[in-house]
Amino acid sequence: TNAQMSHDVGTHDGKIHIPRAGYIQLDRSRHIRSGCGQNVLCEFDGLGKYRCADRGQRLLQHSVAQIGGKDVAAIFTLPEEKATMGIPPHWQSYVTVVNFDDAPESARNLSATLMAEPFDVMTAGRMAVIQDPGGAVFNVWQPVESIGAEIANTPGALCWNELLTRDIEGSKAFYTSLFGWSADTMDMGPMQYTIFKNGDRPNGGMLEIDPEWGEVPPHWMVYLSLEDCDASVEQVGSLGGRIFEQPRDIPEVGRTCVASDPQGAAFALIKVNNSE
Repeated sequence: TNAQMSHDVGTHDGKIHIPRAGYIQLDRSRHIRSGCGQNVLCEFDGLGKYRCADRGQRLLQHSVAQIGGKDVAAIFTLPEEKATMGIPPHWQSYVTVVNFDDAPESARNLSATLMAEPFDVMTAGRMAVIQDPGGAVFNVWQPVESIGAEIANTPGALCWNELLTRDIEGSKAFYTSLFGWSADTMDMGPMQYTIFKNGDRPNGGMLEIDPEWGEVPPHWMVYLSLEDCDASVEQVGSLGGRIFEQPRDIPEVGRTCVASDPQGAAFALIKVNNSE
């Protein structure tokens, strides 16, 4: 369950709270393999300097990654029935909502597909899984005991979520209608980039999938902050991961690359010019 976005993190009664419809979490699902959990924990300990604690529940092994004692991400076993459906290891992004019970039906009315009806996640909260009309999957979250990430925008933690889609205008209409976000599009050289905002704060980005990328499915990409993008490329390789896109500079933003862990779950790494 856990790692958050790059925006306002307010405190209330000692717990982290994110503004309405803000991205708050990410989960990393993994295949069930002998020794897999230890391999994953070692990988993230090497790259993100995380400490992990197992929180097993029934047949679901759930490990929470922390930095300085604060939750930043989670890793859990991919259920066997989903693995047999061809669902690969992946990172999941979550959006907190105030009116949780309304969100799934509202999404349906906007031509989305409800892939999992609302259900309780132990005592942490309630969630539902939604596929937007363009094909990208995300979760909505209602916190009970856990808001999700307790830290963001620091090396090793989540700092950005980015939608890759083949339908920019349709995605704008869907997310602005469902969550009340605004969408500002800007020219960035050969492409256009859209910033979703929650109020006046950036809340995520959107980019059109380039045909030259091949059969890349629509999805939400997670960005993890780090101190040195180029050095982390070497770490990814030494830990059994793969680099899909070599480090490149984004003017006025930072230096980034796209990687995957040894099981194929993709994510982006970025050294931001200004983490504030």
